[in-house]
Formats: sequence, structure tokens, C-alpha cells
Amino acid sequence: MKRGLEQTALLNALEVFRRTLRKMGGEARNPGGRRQLLALWLPCQTYLDRMVETLPAGQGSLLRLLRQEVEDNLLDDPCGLAALHDSLDALDHFCRWVRSDEPGV
Repeated sequence: MKRGLEQTALLNALEVFRRTLRKMGGEARNPGGRRQLLALWLPCQTYLDRMVETLPAGQGSLLRLLRQEVEDNLLDDPCGLAALHDSLDALDHFCRWVRSDEPGV
């Protein structure tokens, strides 16, 4: 049950991040936009760390790699918005796949 709650919290945090990124558009490349995105990424990092702890080793490793991909794209200068969107899509897909693998979901 704990993993399900962590996944839901992560998916919600990712959705807030994704909506803000879409709304910002090109402004995400500016220093102020970058700071806002980094602040919104912090809860995602927390939930990702918690979720990694609940997954089998192979899935946890994949989740860490997806997280690193998002962070690398977020920190690129200039921020690669298309690559960031793609990384977020992959992370979201992984989280939903893991969630669909749970009994009763």
C-alpha cells in the first residue's frame, strides 16, 4: 500500500511540474523560470527517492536512470525543453507501468 501512495504522490508532483513547464514555454529557459522549475522538481526528487526504496533492484535502477535523465535535461544550459518533455514522458510512463503491475490497481 505504501508504494501505491508514493506513486500517487509522485504522479501528482510530476503533473504539477509538467503543467508549469507547459505554461512557461520558452520562459523556462530564463533564470527565473529555471529557478521555479528547480523548486517544483524538489518534491518530485523526494517522492522518487522514496519510490526507489520500495521497488525491486532492477526497477529501482531504471527509475534512478530516468530521474537522472530529467535532471540532466533540466540543468542543461540552455534547458532543452523538448528533451525535458520526452524525459518526463518516459518517467511518467514508467511510474504508471509499475503501478499497473500492482495487484488491485
